[in-house]
Amino acid sequence: MSTTLASAVAAALRERIVAGALTPGERLPSENDLAREHAVSRTVVREAIGNLRAEGLVRSARGSGTYVLAVPHTTTYGPGLQGGRRAADARTGTGAGAEAYPSSAPEAGPRSDAAAGTGIPPSAAAAAQHARPDPAALLEFRLALEPHAAALAAERRTTADLIALEEAAAAIEAAGAHASDSLEADYHLHRTLAQASGNPYIAGALMGAGPAMIGMPASRIVGDGEHARTVRDEHRMIVEAVRDRDARSAAAAMSWHLTRSLRELR
Repeated sequence: MSTTLASAVAAALRERIVAGALTPGERLPSENDLAREHAVSRTVVREAIGNLRAEGLVRSARGSGTYVLAVPHTTTYGPGLQGGRRAADARTGTGAGAEAYPSSAPEAGPRSDAAAGTGIPPSAAAAAQHARPDPAALLEFRLALEPHAAALAAERRTTADLIALEEAAAAIEAAGAHASDSLEADYHLHRTLAQASGNPYIAGALMGAGPAMIGMPASRIVGDGEHARTVRDEHRMIVEAVRDRDARSAAAAMSWHLTRSLRELR
């Protein structure tokens, strides 16, 4: 009986994730709240969440809660360099990622410098930084920046950059249609590409968006195999262009990838 109830609760949560009512990086309601909402015990809720975890739709952080699609709960969305610093730390292995960015780069805070000189009120910039992520808007932002980042990466990439990109592409292929693994591998590839551009401002701007910048349409969330193959092939085209130092093809491949992602998300 409890297994049947757990399946029903899992199905309800899955539907909310697919519909976008629960977005990447968002924390699920507490066990107590879910138990009250569905009129079941906490044991049933834990089993339901376990089902979603096995499907790759959620991941749990000790002492923090359960989050949709395994986006790290320390991520900040919008302007800021927190995500970029984590990327630099991962790349250098030194833990000194902050030093990889110019001291004049914007810092997150009550008054974000990202708003300085833009005509955007500080309160609006701060609200954008902590607002619920808008996947379509994030993809539009990426379309304005990542094709050029890919072109720069093709021109400037080092052997170490190429190895990292090849490993990231292999991780996307290994993830297949598993939702959370696919999201994490996808984010890692784009993070690595931004670093390979050699421009710390581009890397900082992209990484400040965090893993929520990766679009997750319903077909990807439910583990559609055909969609997984499309994602794999598009990333492979980008990496191959960077490998060949073909800046124009790298930009075109990235533009095609993000445009298709935006169209599908909408």
